[in-house]
Amino acid sequence: MMNKKYRAALIYSPSGMGPYDGELQTFHDNFGVLPSLSLGYVGAILENEGWICKYFDVIPHGYTAETLAKAVKSFKPDLLCFTAYTYHFHENRYWIKLLREATSVPSLVGGMHMGLYPRETFAYNELDYGLIGEAESNLPQFLEAFINKDGWKNVPGLIWRDKKEVVINPPSRAPFEIDSCPYPARHLWPNEKYYTFASVLRNFTPLITSRGCPFRCIFCEQGNKKFRPHSPEYTVEEISICNEKFGINEFDFFDSSFTVQRNRVFEISELMLKRNIKIVWSARSRVDSVDYDLLMAMHNCGCYRIYFGIESGDSEVLRRMKKGTDLDKIRQTIEDCKKIGIETLGFFMIGCPGDTHETVRKTLKFSLELGLDFAQYNGVRALPGTELYDMVLPEQNEDYWREYIKNPGKNNFIARAECNLTQTEINNYCRKGFFNFYFRPSYLWRRLKRLRSWEELRKYSKAAIDIVVKG
Repeated sequence: MMNKKYRAALIYSPSGMGPYDGELQTFHDNFGVLPSLSLGYVGAILENEGWICKYFDVIPHGYTAETLAKAVKSFKPDLLCFTAYTYHFHENRYWIKLLREATSVPSLVGGMHMGLYPRETFAYNELDYGLIGEAESNLPQFLEAFINKDGWKNVPGLIWRDKKEVVINPPSRAPFEIDSCPYPARHLWPNEKYYTFASVLRNFTPLITSRGCPFRCIFCEQGNKKFRPHSPEYTVEEISICNEKFGINEFDFFDSSFTVQRNRVFEISELMLKRNIKIVWSARSRVDSVDYDLLMAMHNCGCYRIYFGIESGDSEVLRRMKKGTDLDKIRQTIEDCKKIGIETLGFFMIGCPGDTHETVRKTLKFSLELGLDFAQYNGVRALPGTELYDMVLPEQNEDYWREYIKNPGKNNFIARAECNLTQTEINNYCRKGFFNFYFRPSYLWRRLKRLRSWEELRKYSKAAIDIVVKG
């Protein structure tokens, strides 16, 4: 039991666009404003350990560098908490350095990135501590060591400095009961300020009902990681708390694929109906992990949109990406959603292994034929820790992301695996896809007829103008 009340500032910093990003600037600018679920879990763990927390979200709070530094300093924290992403590391580091210097308070950084390039990351002195792995597995031990100023060697997955030497403790391999995780500390968030380009209600929140993914798509960081779902009871209780305590009426399930376990989704749907929870929600799924009956059950308890990773309209490209599905199944699933009344968004990737001008044109044509409600076209981005990145390394002749962490000025494009399209060609195809999809007269008329609020009209109009002006 600690006598002093320790205080932690949770800082979620914005990320802009880099030349290595797969999405277009227009989509990035209009996607929406979301909280950090990772920091939400960190905040919950900290509060369970008796810490006082405050969440500083740069975009919805409207902070500048100067006002953020002032606000964090006035909170008088004992620890600054951040999450870092490999592909935005130097933007993340800018905010860490800014607040580290403004407060003279040590920093703690988490995220998947920390397990990829820990030594290169800790070449920067503004990072004091890092944690590899899930916060539930080691954050409590770290907090104990932090308070006692001792026991650093006993914290699994801790990156720290013993005098000037960077030490990386082995991460924990011990499993933990996933339903023992506290819910994200949403009471720290400005829930009324969050939304996505496609959301329809406020308040809005993302949530995750599982971790890992059993599928083997070569471009995904979650690919082939052990699937660990929360129980239906845990999931529905989280939804109920969000709805009753925070007035959250719309949810977006951020699981890599919410429908991996068919029976679990049926149970979640039945529990929501039994508890008379009146919300709307969306989820991410694969076309081959749903069927008509499951879609109907989801729709009956508030599911109004599903995001499907379709990726390509060419069978050989899908095979190379290890999607494990086919074009006929894609068509059938989208048609089932239309019959039931579930909106669909299809993700499409340009620059996949095997992509040529011909296959990309097939993908763009396929995206128009499916009858989707929304489509997103991204250039392929080879992320560290994926099979796709392993395929790129021989062509790149270096570990690009390792060199990027070491060199803030590095911004040349990553090589494409088994694809000779240039980045300019890929960007142009993405722009063409967006323009051809969203500016069809039939599509515009259909969307106008289905508008549910003035906010929807404002968001769609702004995105449309940006597509025309910015491309």
